Order: sequence, then structure tokens, then C-alpha cells
Amino acid sequence: MIRSILRQNFKGQRLQVHVTQSCRRRRLTVRGPLHLERGETTNSSYSQSAAFFSSSYYDYGEQSAAEDVGLINKPTDETLLEEEDDSNNNGDDGTGTSQTGEMSVDKFLDMEDELNDFVQSQSWRTSRDNIDHSLRLLSKMVREYEANPQLWEEHDLKHWAGGRYPRCAKLLDEILTNWMNWWPENRHRAQDIGPKTMYDLVNNLSSGSPPLQLTDKTYSILVSAASKGASDPRTVPMFAEKMLDHVLEESTKNPLLRPSNIFFNAVLAAWSRSGLPEAAERVESLFNSMCSLYEDGILDHPPDDASYVARMQAASIGRDREVPHRVTAILDEMKEFPFERVEPNTAAYRMAIHAWIHSKEPQSTQKAYTLFVEIVRKYMSTRDEQVLIDTDLFSIMISTLAKAKESEKAEEIFELLKELRDSTGDHRFDPSTKVLLGMIIAHRYSRQAGSSEKAHAILLHLEASRGFIPKRSYYVDVLKALIECKTESSLDRAEQLLARMVHHQSKNKATNMLFDKQLHDQVVLAWSRNTKVRDAPVRAERLLQTMHDVSKQLKNDKIGPDEQTYSHVMAAWRRSQDSSAPDRAEKLFLQMLQRYDRGDVRMKPNLMHYTTLIATVARSSQPDVPARAQTLFDDAISRYEATGDKTWQPDSYLYNAMMVVYRNVGNAVAAEKLFLELYESYVDSRDTNLMPSSRCFNTLLEAWINSNSPESHDKAKFLFDSMVEFSEEDLLNVPPDGHTFKLMIDMVASSGQDDAAEQADKYLELLKAAPILENQLGHGKIFASYLSVIGAWCTGKTDNDKAMARAEVLVAELIGLAQSGKIPHPTRTEYARFASIVSESKLPEKYSRAVSALQGGGKDLRQEDGEL
Repeated sequence: MIRSILRQNFKGQRLQVHVTQSCRRRRLTVRGPLHLERGETTNSSYSQSAAFFSSSYYDYGEQSAAEDVGLINKPTDETLLEEEDDSNNNGDDGTGTSQTGEMSVDKFLDMEDELNDFVQSQSWRTSRDNIDHSLRLLSKMVREYEANPQLWEEHDLKHWAGGRYPRCAKLLDEILTNWMNWWPENRHRAQDIGPKTMYDLVNNLSSGSPPLQLTDKTYSILVSAASKGASDPRTVPMFAEKMLDHVLEESTKNPLLRPSNIFFNAVLAAWSRSGLPEAAERVESLFNSMCSLYEDGILDHPPDDASYVARMQAASIGRDREVPHRVTAILDEMKEFPFERVEPNTAAYRMAIHAWIHSKEPQSTQKAYTLFVEIVRKYMSTRDEQVLIDTDLFSIMISTLAKAKESEKAEEIFELLKELRDSTGDHRFDPSTKVLLGMIIAHRYSRQAGSSEKAHAILLHLEASRGFIPKRSYYVDVLKALIECKTESSLDRAEQLLARMVHHQSKNKATNMLFDKQLHDQVVLAWSRNTKVRDAPVRAERLLQTMHDVSKQLKNDKIGPDEQTYSHVMAAWRRSQDSSAPDRAEKLFLQMLQRYDRGDVRMKPNLMHYTTLIATVARSSQPDVPARAQTLFDDAISRYEATGDKTWQPDSYLYNAMMVVYRNVGNAVAAEKLFLELYESYVDSRDTNLMPSSRCFNTLLEAWINSNSPESHDKAKFLFDSMVEFSEEDLLNVPPDGHTFKLMIDMVASSGQDDAAEQADKYLELLKAAPILENQLGHGKIFASYLSVIGAWCTGKTDNDKAMARAEVLVAELIGLAQSGKIPHPTRTEYARFASIVSESKLPEKYSRAVSALQGGGKDLRQEDGEL
């Protein structure tokens, strides 16, 4: 039966052991393990024991299975065991025991105790010399046992070479175990005692007279050692399977040598760790053979947890989409295993979780998380040692969830880990460095308040308590989280973190913390966009100066600020309400321009810098504003005309910024002149960058409305009609937006004419007919437009009943829009104006309640007015 199974499933060639049959009888002095020179002898039993320490494969020029797969090189010519004539030592072998005389039982047992004590003492601190010494002692005992037949009948030595687990075999296994723990890390300088050589020793030992009764444990040790120490894991499976063939074949003559689960699992593991494409197929074949052998009564136990884990590991080889499905299917098999003593253990769950983590399927993270929850619940409900969980498992899941931006789940798992640590006191649940690093990523993507501060605190904790500097990527994650938080305190922390990175680079020589211009630029940009912090521009400019200082200190211009950095700081001053903002922005611009003119190409300004500076200067109240702005405008134009450099090519934004300057000082004529210049440039060139935009029309429209010119209303109406006409005829994409309608409604509502309310209402109807709610172009002005029309009806000269009726309708419409969320919530200023208009009007009393109704729909009032 076993032979048929062997031929069908294992198809390996039986390894032949060649034994020297004739040797000259000589005394042996041991210099090293494993190799003897051949010699003649008249004692056949001794020749067989000598064969135990000979490498017959080398003698006869044949290769073993191990050599076939490259597990070990042949030994060098150095003789490890040296022969010495008996006469030179007077029959003394150095231990007080003569091989030629009779050996007493007591002396033999003393030798056994000596060897056993020595082997046990070396289990955790073995060395090459200790392994050699152990083998020398064992070889002497084997020779003495074979040379003294009277010992074979002694009761105290009944189980020395025979029985279920002979003592000699046990000693050999313990020596091999010590060797297995030592050899993998020392294999490069101990190739002469690799798995192949030990395999030869084992086979020769079993060929003695009387033969030593071995067990499959010996072969399991050899397979495990080969797996641990092979430089190429792909060579191990064939070596392991050939040994399995050998054991199966020998077990036909000796049933006590039948392979156990441990041996079978070692062979399965050799395949599953090999990474070979055929590994999954071979493991499945071997696994099926295990099941068949168990069902036929040849194996004592069915496949166990380790067998299934080996299958899962083999199934995980490859990158195809089916890998996690195959691994999970095997895990499900374990849950429904027909035999006893098999339950999904920690290794099985980890294998399945890893398979899903490395999968690219959309739901892979969720499926890994489901398995994680399953094993945690199983552990917490049963405290089963088979499903032990620890901080490493938590770290894997936390990192996976964090990278998938499932921050809330990662935080839940982290809290559970801390609860387990606190409730059990078990150090297995102490948050590890990997857990904390994972939580940095989780907090980076979390939307919960305070997450960026938590990430920052964890990073500082790792620096202080763990005594190491995390990778740069974690600093970057924390920085980005702090920047995205946008609060003053978070940006303060971001600055401090940048300083720490510079400190680590300069003081701790952390090469991965080299000064990073891009990170500094990001913090500068964050300050420039923060309008809630009064000194944000000052902070941004301070960072810019820091970049200059470090660049000068390290003599590296590449890490200093460039035109982009200056652009961010200038934008910060443009958004600032500080009266010195125009001067500060202009000073920065001139610094940049001077550096560029001196040859620093990184400081080359572009059109955006001119536009930003002109827009900033436009807000100044100084009388020379138009002249300063015009100088900048002309400089941009002249640079482009002189060089043809596209970075200075004028566009509609530049013209609009200059028009705003003239709008603010009430010079509508100059603004119109610029507008016509822009329009003619577009008509001549058809350059879309020069196409007048709705913003340009609105700027000119507002310039005329705010001017004291008697033709201002006619000019405004002409511009409005032009926008409609250009858009309808598809000449320009300048449809009136919410801001346009707001300007026209305010103009006619405040005109004082008898029909002001009717005219304002007409523009409001046009606004409602326009697609402003859909495209949201200026939809923030709709609320204010309604207020102007309602106010015109309530305070106008129109028939009072008619006016109040129309105002009543408009109030109802406005409340409906505000409560629907189709328009932005009113600012506090807009709400106060609404309350004032309603309370001072002659609307029916019930409309005094409109104030509270509107507030109910817009309770999240904007803190600041929107920008025009």
C-alpha cells in the first residue's frame, strides 16, 4: 500500500548509501567531525560504524539529493578525522575506554550521561567546536556499542539502539537540533557540515550493526535546517521531498519510521516558502496524500493547523486577483474541518489578512478588517491560546486602515488595544512603535477635530520616549495634517516641526531630514491663505527669511526661496487688512526683481507677481496709488514687448487689477480706457488670455456706478446690455452674474426715481431667470439683491398696498431660498439689514416673525461678509 502511494504521489528516486566493506583496522583519533579516510579492517561491524562518519558520496564521486539542488558544496580536502595507529596510543582512546577490551554497562552509561549533559548544556549557546565534540562522543559510543555485543543483551541498554524512540536516536536529534540552530547563521564558514553531510550521517548510522532505529523526527530536523539555511529557498523543496520519499520507502520495512505530521508539515513548509510557481500545486498534492494516508491508517494523525497554514502560504504565491480568495477559502475549510484538533489559529488568520491587505480589489481593506474583527472577538470571548493576538497584529491593521483613509476604524482599533493593555496588564498589548506610526497616518487623514494635534503629539512622543528619529515621511504626514487644519495653533506647530527637522539634520546628522524647500513653501502658503490670523503675512515673511538664512548658512541657493515663495508671501499681504500691506508687498517684489536683475534666475518674476502687487496697492489710501500701480503695469507691458517672454504676456487679470485701481479712486474714464485697450487687443489677436471677462465688465460697471458722472447710469445700462448681447451672440463669454445683477439692482433702487422699485424688480426677475443657481456664478449676491428690491418696495413712492403685497411675496421667496440651502447662508451684516428692513416697513405684523423664520433656516450665519 505505502509503495503504491509512494509511486503514485512522490515519484522520487531512492537515495543509495554506500558503505565501505573492508578497512584496515586502525585506531581513530578525532580531529574534526564527519569525514574519515578509508582503510581496511577485519571487523565488519566496525567498518559499518566507520561508514557512519564517512562521506561515501564523495568517495565514489556520486551526488546526493542535496547536491542536486545545491544545498551544500563538497567539503575541502582537509581531513576532518585523522587516522592514527593503535600502537601509538597503547589502546587508549583518550577517555579511559579501550575499543579492543570489553566495555562495562556502567562505563557505557557514564559515557551516555556525559554526552547527554554536554548536549543539554549547549542547547542555547552551541558552536562549531561543541557540535564537533558532541559528534565525537556519539561516534565513540556507537563504535563501543557495535564492538561490544555483550552490551546488546543488557536490560539497561535495551532501548539504546532500538524501540519506539531509541536513546541514541534521541541524542542524535538533540545534537542535530543544536546544529540546526547554529548552522544557518554560520553556513558560509561551515559548508562542510551542511544538511547534505548530516543526511549522509543519518543514513550511514541507520546502516550499522545492529542498525540504529531512527524516527522521522531526525529527518524533520534536516528539512527545517535546510529551509532556514538555504541561500536560495527554491532549492529546498526537492531536497525535502526526496527525504520524504526515503522515509516513506524505509517505512515499508520499518513501520516505526512512518512520517508524522511534523515531518510532512516540514516538507509542506519547504514548498510553501519557496516562492516557486508550482508550489501551490505540489502542496495540494502532498496535502491530499496526507489525507489519504491518514484515512488508510498509515498516518497516526490527520493534517493539522500547520498543514493548512502551509497550504495558505503556498496559495498566496503570485499576484493574481484570486490569491486572497484562495487563501480565504482554505481558512473557511479550517472552520469546517472534518477531523478533530483543527481550528483557525493566529497564523491562519494573519495569512488571510495579509492576502487581502496586498490585494488590489476595491473591498480588500474591508475584508481584511472583517477577518481582524473575527479573530479579536474569538480571542476576547474564549481567550483561546490558538488565536493569540498582539500589538503586531493591531499595527498591521491600523496601518492598512490608515493608508486606506479609514481613520475612524483605525482609531477604534487603537482605543481597543489600549483597553486590552489596561484591563489585562499584558505587555503584548503595549502600543508598539509601528502602531504609533500607523496612528500618525490615521490622524493625518482623519476629519475629527484635534486629529492633527494628536499626530503631532505622537511624533514628539516617539522622539522622546523611543529614542529614535522616525522616517521623514511621518514628519511630512504630520506637517500636512497641521497645514490642512488651518488654525493658528496648528500652523504654529507646523513651524515648530520644520525647525525640529532642521535641528535633526544639523545636530543629529539625520540625512533624511535635509532642509526641504517644498515643505517650507507649503507652510508659507498656508499662512498666506489664512485670513483669520492678523499677523499671518508676518509669519509667512518670517519663514521666507529663515529660508534665506539657511540657504546662506549651508551655501546652497537651491534650498533658498524662489519666485514661488515670494508669490505666496505677497499673496498673504494682498489678503491682509493691515494698512502697511501694500508697502510690504511692494518691498518684497522689488527685492525679488533686484535679485533677478543680478542674475538669480530662480527669482524671475512673472505676470502673476505684477497682478498681485497691483491688486494689493489698489487697496492703499495713499494719493500716489494710481501712479505706483501704473508704473508696475507699464513695467510688465514693456518687459513683454522687449523680450517676448510669455511669462510676462499681459492678460485680462492684469488689466482688471489696474482697472480696480481706477475704480477705487472714482476714475471711470481711465478704467474704461484700459477696458477698451484690452478689448481691442483681444479682437486683434484673438488671444483668449486677453478676452474680457465678466469680472472686467463688473469692474467697469462698478467704476461708472460709483463715479459722479451724469452719464453713469446710461454707461452702466449700456455695459449690462452689452454683456447680454455678447453672450447671446456668442461673441464673448460674459453672461451677467450675481454680482452684475446686484450692481444694477442697487443702482436703480437707490436712484430716487418714482419707478425705482419697479425697475429694480425687473432686474431681479432677470436674475431669477438666469442660470445663476445652477452655475453658482455670483450666487452669494442673490440674498443681498432680494434685500435691495424689498427695501425699494417698502420705502418707495409706489402705491402702498401694491408695494406691501409685492414685498410680502419677495420676503416669502427669500425665506424659501435661504431655508432650501440653494444660496449661501446670509452674513451677519446681511441678516441685520434684513431685520432692519422688515421691522421698519409697513408689512403686516406677521412678517415681523419672518426674522426668526429666516434665522431658523440660516442659523449658521457667516462670520464675515463675502468678498465682492
